[in-house]
Amino acid sequence: MDWTPHALYVAALVVGSVALFVSGRIRYDVIAMGLVLALAFGGAISGEQALAGFGSGAVILLASMFVVARAITRTGLADAFAQGLGRLGGRSELRLLLVTGVFATLVSAVLNDTAVVAIFMPVVVTLARRSLVPASRLLMPLAYASLYGGMCSVIGTSTNVAINGAIRARLLDAERAGTAAALGDLHPFALFEFSVLGLLISGVGLAWMLLCGRHLLPVRPREENLTERYAVRRFLTEVLISPSSAFIGKPLAVAHLSERYGITCLGIVRREGDAVLAPTPYNYVRAGDTLILQGEPQQLVRFQEECRATVIPDVRVGEIELRSADVSVVEAIVPPTSPLVGSRLSDSPLGEAYRANVLALWRDGEAYGTGLRDVRLLPGDALLLQAHEKDLQRLRRDQMLVLVDGASEAPRLAAKAWLTLGILILGIGLAGANLVALPLATLLMALLVVSFRCIDPDEVYEAIDWRVILLTAGLLPLGVAFERHGLSGGIAEALRGLSGAGAHLALLTALFATSVALTQITTNVATGILLTPVAIDLALALGAPPNAYVLAVLFGASTSFMTPMAHAVNLMVMGPGDYRFVDYLRVGLPQALVTIAVAVTAIYLWYF
Repeated sequence: MDWTPHALYVAALVVGSVALFVSGRIRYDVIAMGLVLALAFGGAISGEQALAGFGSGAVILLASMFVVARAITRTGLADAFAQGLGRLGGRSELRLLLVTGVFATLVSAVLNDTAVVAIFMPVVVTLARRSLVPASRLLMPLAYASLYGGMCSVIGTSTNVAINGAIRARLLDAERAGTAAALGDLHPFALFEFSVLGLLISGVGLAWMLLCGRHLLPVRPREENLTERYAVRRFLTEVLISPSSAFIGKPLAVAHLSERYGITCLGIVRREGDAVLAPTPYNYVRAGDTLILQGEPQQLVRFQEECRATVIPDVRVGEIELRSADVSVVEAIVPPTSPLVGSRLSDSPLGEAYRANVLALWRDGEAYGTGLRDVRLLPGDALLLQAHEKDLQRLRRDQMLVLVDGASEAPRLAAKAWLTLGILILGIGLAGANLVALPLATLLMALLVVSFRCIDPDEVYEAIDWRVILLTAGLLPLGVAFERHGLSGGIAEALRGLSGAGAHLALLTALFATSVALTQITTNVATGILLTPVAIDLALALGAPPNAYVLAVLFGASTSFMTPMAHAVNLMVMGPGDYRFVDYLRVGLPQALVTIAVAVTAIYLWYF
């Protein structure tokens, strides 16, 4: 290939963006928007081409499916399907793994994988406790099953949608240049075009987990007492209000605990033994009351001195003292789509809007109970919350957090649940029969669920994960520039020279393994968009079906098993499963090797 100034510039952008993705210091969507500007201002592609990603069918499809998915969860359909686990799961680990894997894979074929894990995780944890099976034996397989489900249809994951968008962009660019004939039979994937292969890969992957992989899973029984697991006693202080305190007979609001001291009052224990848990600012303080406080040691000392309170040295508070018939202590996970991601706890609406007290935070296998006000929340963070039941229900309904505990009640289907299901079947049927283009079919589904009020119209923009939209729209032009300036063709020629013109099996394996390796350290969407042009050019150079080589990239980008940061679902189960980094490597590496072997063989036999 010719290393023109533009080719060098695009190569530098690719290397720089991958490095930024790996570092995690800048949000993915911000990096993508920076790439749009860099490509346009650097002259690698025109301004119109740099912005073309925002008008692509992939972006329309993604946005529409986010809306449809919200309608499915809002009407209770997804919860009802997940609750089927309780009736079929039984009490044996093997049966639970089988039912969980099959259900999660099937649902994830049409719903976003993170949404599937968010829906299934509370049910799985409840089943684990009922069956006396450690949650660590079930949650990682649940995450893997959702990733396998993404291999079963175009709408199974945003990566598949982005790769289809990259194919369309390549075809459109070739039509404008008058070189469309050189692309052979390259075409965007139909909705269920690779479903047979995806189901085969998923079936073998699930069988491996049931027969061999489960023996590699850690056995970490979780304490039933969440306050012990989060070591809450280390972070709490009990103080006795003296009769001379200025706050006697006044509401807690007068003390300005949060504003002045950065302290949270979790409960008031009266002299008679009665307790007021999760008190409001309007609860009054009486002489002889014991306050259960959480905060920094120095601030607690300051409060003690200024408010005339005596510290009780032997803190005996436990979970039973922090919960009542109306107040619960629950574990909650911060999903990647939560508006809380990136915000400080002190700025979040958890305290003021939802009246939820954050007792502790679990991150990277360790519990934190002090200095939480200034902590910025990350996807996968586990929070121990104390709140009234009605406030927890609002949290669950608004999808701020995934509540791991207390969500096992029977689901209630909304009046329009079956209408939503009918709309989903209609859209899938139209696209599956190739009567309507897939982006238009999903847009029709989104319009119908909004028009028939299966979802509140005000929720539409909240339902869409704009970070994924911007990431996809920003990376699609990079794929165009990568191909236009010969970088993908150069890599394809190098691979062809290394392996020989007829070594399809070896090249498919190399491409699949590269996709798997890259997706462990960067985003799945970035992996798909960067490697799709390489796959197309490699196939064309060998005279092979281009879509066969693209499938190696597509399946590889979903084989995100080996690190917790490889995919959001891995992070979501890390806290509740009490997993370590090494657990993902020990379980995920064999799982990935089995997947590579089965997928490459299946693609080769199917296309060649």
